[in-house]
Amino acid sequence: MDVGERLWSLAHSPLGVKMSKVMAATTSIWLAFATIISFATPAFADNQGLGIAIQVIQGKDDSSKDLNKNNRLWFVIAPGKSGSRDFQIRSASDIAQKIHLGIGAQKQENGVRQYDPEGSTPASDWASFSRNDFVLAPRTTASISMKISVPANTDVQTLQPSLLVQASAVKSASAQYKVPTALQFSQDIFLGVGTSDQFLTKFSIDDVYGANTNEGHVLILKLSNSGKTPVALTGDLQLSNLTFAGLTVGPLQFVSPSIQPGESVEVPVKVDEKVTEAKWQILVRAQQGSIQETRTFDKDISFKGVNYVQLAITSSGIILVSLALLLIAIRTLRSIKRKQLEEQRSKDEAEAARLAEAERVAELERQLAEMQAVLVKPKTKRKPSAKAKTKPARVKTFAT
Repeated sequence: MDVGERLWSLAHSPLGVKMSKVMAATTSIWLAFATIISFATPAFADNQGLGIAIQVIQGKDDSSKDLNKNNRLWFVIAPGKSGSRDFQIRSASDIAQKIHLGIGAQKQENGVRQYDPEGSTPASDWASFSRNDFVLAPRTTASISMKISVPANTDVQTLQPSLLVQASAVKSASAQYKVPTALQFSQDIFLGVGTSDQFLTKFSIDDVYGANTNEGHVLILKLSNSGKTPVALTGDLQLSNLTFAGLTVGPLQFVSPSIQPGESVEVPVKVDEKVTEAKWQILVRAQQGSIQETRTFDKDISFKGVNYVQLAITSSGIILVSLALLLIAIRTLRSIKRKQLEEQRSKDEAEAARLAEAERVAELERQLAEMQAVLVKPKTKRKPSAKAKTKPARVKTFAT
C-alpha cells in the first residue's frame, strides 16, 4: 500500500470521518461569518487592468414584494406579467471598458450553483436591459434596469439563471500597456414563474444556543426555509436575564446567508461580556420582505460547548502528527524491507556460489574418474597365429 492509499484509509477511518465532520462544522460557521461581512458589499470582479463592481438595488415593484426587500435578484412573476430590478455597475479600473449584459444558465456542481457556459435557459429570451453594449468610463457608475417579462402560456416552474456582466477593454491606438481582453462576472437569479400563492415565502426560527469560539462567545441561531422561494433573513435578538431582573442585552442584529427552499443554516450572533452563563429569555425576530416571524426561548445558555475553531486546530494537529508518524512508519518499514532484501540477496548469492562450486567439484571428480579408468585398463593376451599352431605331421615307417 503506497502513501496515497494509506492517507485515503486514514481519511475514511472512523477517526477521519469524525475529523471531517468537525472541519465541516467549523467551515460552516466561518462561511456564515463571511456572508454577514460581505452581504452589504457589492459583487466585484477584477482582472488586472479591468475591474467592475455590481450592486443590486432594493426592489420597488410589487411583482414579488416578499423578495424585493434585499440586495438580490429574486423574482416571482405570474405568466403574462413582468418584474424589474435595478442594479449599478461601477468601474474599478483606470481604463474605459465595454459592458455587455446577458442571461445565462446555471448548473449544480458539488452542491454549489455556478454558471454553465454550455447550458441554456428560457429566461435569456424574457430579459431586457435599459442599457446594453455601452462604454463605462474609468471610475464611473452606470445604473441599469433589468426587466423580465414572462409569456402568458408559460407553465409554473422555478428557474435559477445568472445575470452575466462582461467587461472588455476598449481598443485605443494610444494605449501604453496591454490589458486582458475580457472578464465576466455572474450574479445568481431566482425566478419563480407563478403567483405569490404558488411561491409562498415561509421560514422558521428553530433554536438558539451558546457556543465558544476564538473570537469570543456567540449565540448560534438556527433558521430553516420551509417555503418555495429563497430567503435572506434579517432580524435581531433581545435577551432578558431570568435570574437578575432588569438585566437586558440587545437588540443584537443579524443577517443570514441565502437559504434555499428546504435548507437550514446556523447564524452566529456575537455577544458581549454581559451575556454570562445563566438562564435567559431570548426574543428572536426574523424578517423577509413583508413577512416577519418571532419566537421566544427560555434557555440555560452555556458557553462551555465545543470550541469548533480550537477543535479544528487540534484536529489538524492530530492529523499532521498522524501523518508524520505514518511517514516515519513507512520509512521504517521500507528500511526493514530493504535490509531483508539485502540479506536475502546475500543468501541467494552464497547459495548460488555454493551450487556453482559443487558443480565444479562434481565435474572435476568426473574427469578424474575417466583418467583413472584409462590408466588401470588390463592388458589382453596375444593369441598365437594359426600358422604357428600347425605342427608337421609325423610319418611312421615300418620295416619290411
